[in-house]
Amino acid sequence: MIAMMVLGAAIGVVFCFLMKKQERNFREKLFSECEVQLKKGNAEKFISNVIEHKDKWIRSIALIRKPFNKQVNLVIETMAVVLALLALVNSLTNFDKLFSTVIQGEVTVAFLSMVLAFIPTEWVLSNAIDKDVTAVLNDLREAVKNNRLKSFLDEAKQNG
Repeated sequence: MIAMMVLGAAIGVVFCFLMKKQERNFREKLFSECEVQLKKGNAEKFISNVIEHKDKWIRSIALIRKPFNKQVNLVIETMAVVLALLALVNSLTNFDKLFSTVIQGEVTVAFLSMVLAFIPTEWVLSNAIDKDVTAVLNDLREAVKNNRLKSFLDEAKQNG
């Protein structure tokens, strides 16, 4: 039973990392868009729009698109974690009564463990990505203010 919990948790964490891959690689998308807009002459307008609507821009490249604002999503996800935890405890304590076969119980335990691992991992990754996006956008804003956007983008491209 412990093995199924660990397996489910591992799958949840790996699944979360895969789902957040595009968001973690936001720099590539942002800098390529900035270069395109720079060639068109709209770079400052584009950057100010991205800075002003940061959450919408991140949502546009994300695989997981949360429908509500951050507070409502946090409440919903917290409820999901609490319910999954209660269901997991119930499944483990009443295993013989709830499941007709061992496989049925193990799959349920693995799935609940996956949910319990996925949601907190997603919270941590989302917060880290949000801080990273804010830092990059602040650097972009400073580059625009100092009229060195082209050199900033060239430097960012070299650093990968």
